[in-house]
Amino acid sequence: MKDEKGISIIIPAHNCARTLERAVHSINCHNKKDLEVIIVENGSTDSTFKIANELHQRNGNVIVATSKKGVSNARNKGLEIASKDKIAFLDADDYYENSAFNTIITHQNGDLTIYSYKSGNNTQRLFTTSRNYYGKELTSLIGKMLTYPTTFLTVWGKIFNAQIIKKNQLRFQNNLRLSEDSLFLIQYLSYCRNVYCYKDCIYNYSRNEESTVRKYSESTVDDYLLSLRVVHDFIFEQMSSVKDYYYKYGLMQLNLIGVHGIFDIHNPISFSKKLKLLRQTVENPILMECLEKTSIEDLNSVKFIAIIFIKLRMFLIAGQIFTLRSYLG
Repeated sequence: MKDEKGISIIIPAHNCARTLERAVHSINCHNKKDLEVIIVENGSTDSTFKIANELHQRNGNVIVATSKKGVSNARNKGLEIASKDKIAFLDADDYYENSAFNTIITHQNGDLTIYSYKSGNNTQRLFTTSRNYYGKELTSLIGKMLTYPTTFLTVWGKIFNAQIIKKNQLRFQNNLRLSEDSLFLIQYLSYCRNVYCYKDCIYNYSRNEESTVRKYSESTVDDYLLSLRVVHDFIFEQMSSVKDYYYKYGLMQLNLIGVHGIFDIHNPISFSKKLKLLRQTVENPILMECLEKTSIEDLNSVKFIAIIFIKLRMFLIAGQIFTLRSYLG
């Protein structure tokens, strides 16, 4: 059965009683038949589920569902329910700009549409002009997204084609604790003929210190290495046209390992033990490959400064940079 014309907005909701109502209200969905809001509560211990049901009672196009704990499980449940021909993902602590959906409705020219966003008081303007990307230009765009994953490889702030997701049975991998949204987006991009990039902002990203990516865990390093392997295998088997860009993606993941894993300010082990762990981690075959395939001249961004010192085997300085970045947040 063909999906109805419109947008299904999927909101994973876990312990978000404080922000859920703001997120839903930002959609301005009341009595709009072309907007469907799917709130998926997943294991909350606060009043999230109660608030979700109240929002459902006040808005006929708000659907409430439940799933097992975990953002991937929640998003997958939302994908099962979604009935519109376009899909959007909204995190419960984020919100849309005023009139965002008036903009979205008039700019759906690609298999994927990407919008700029705001993070706190900063505007992340991803593109200087609004345009479609095809062919070789699309390959270069995907390469740019892989090079700067923390900027581009999120599922929020984008509009997906429901038929591409359903036809190719795309789902979030619930065995991944980190970078599960990056993998989903990369897999989706492999089926895109064109991507439309819109220069203006529609989305407000709220920095959440309790989010999985920012909350220190003893498993963080292993979690990043697992996702690194899964993304590596997919790109080299299914997207060979962008495999050369993977190496910078891997090094950006090494940055995250350093800041949010090994040298996280909440990691209780000593600095000397952290340095030892860093040395051990870069011996991972995939990270070794990324370091070997990327020259220092290629690392022409301040984001790669710690990686340059790792390539030079100057682990002490790299560790100090990671520590500073973790402290600064």
